[in-house]
Amino acid sequence: PVNDTRAVTKLINELALSANNCEVLPLAALTRGLNGEQLSEYAALKSAQCVALSNAYNPIKTLEITKRCFEYAKTHGLSVFINPIEPSLHKGAMHEGHVSTTIGLQGISPLSETIAVAQLIQLSQLSVADSVEQLRQAKAKGLDVTADVAIQNLLYTDEKVASFASTYHCLPPLRAEFDRRTLLKGVIDGVIDAVTSSHQPHEAAAKQMPFAETEPGMSTIEFLLPMAQILDRNKELDLARFIQSMTRGSAQVLKQKENLLVVGAVANVSVYDQEAEYCVTNTSIVSRGKNSPLLGKVIKGKIKATVYQGRVVYES
Repeated sequence: PVNDTRAVTKLINELALSANNCEVLPLAALTRGLNGEQLSEYAALKSAQCVALSNAYNPIKTLEITKRCFEYAKTHGLSVFINPIEPSLHKGAMHEGHVSTTIGLQGISPLSETIAVAQLIQLSQLSVADSVEQLRQAKAKGLDVTADVAIQNLLYTDEKVASFASTYHCLPPLRAEFDRRTLLKGVIDGVIDAVTSSHQPHEAAAKQMPFAETEPGMSTIEFLLPMAQILDRNKELDLARFIQSMTRGSAQVLKQKENLLVVGAVANVSVYDQEAEYCVTNTSIVSRGKNSPLLGKVIKGKIKATVYQGRVVYES
């Protein structure tokens, strides 16, 4: 169910507590039912321990409603996550450019993001070079805006779609090489605050149709560090800088305390073996979503254990 009431938030928290294997920070619906028209009850949702608000990929009907969402959220000290999309320009299945023209797939114009960014300057996920520049300018003016980028947009480009492999059908779409390099620079110099998995697992059937009809997204959450190591080996993004963006950066965006390795602190730790090699298979992927571009490949780097609140909750 859409998390737009205290009851749903309570259910999420109870399920998380009953498993008690990881920290779950609920995001509340920015609008009721995610329909983009009526605002949710932010005060009640915050009191139920929601940490931020989002309308996911559902458009908000008007900029006036968006403005009211931002003002109401600010009143309650809640961050708003926005996927910058102008719906009238967001038609297609991949990045609009040379590759989309060559293979005959309708492309999504970069303008669908940059125009939305220019209107909102309240960013969540970036995939286009011009968006990074707009963010840089906004921060230089002292505006309180943050942004994240999905790991796949740092690693892959629209060239991957030339094979029509539905694994590379993503939202935001994989962009051009120039965009990818600009996004990497944004992470390195801190203009982009956080790197996320943008984990979107799907059942096999969701990816077994013609490319444009498949569900967008990759199953990525358990491959964040191995994917980051690829960037590190390519000398494109230092692994330590990536980890900082994934941990400290995310905590700052959500106004959460960082987990620190100090005496007396609660142990929330992942034990990671950078040298471990293994082949990714359907059985080795923990997620029920097997839609990973790493499937069938030998990768380097593996989580050996996860410690949550001092307890070992996962071992490989």
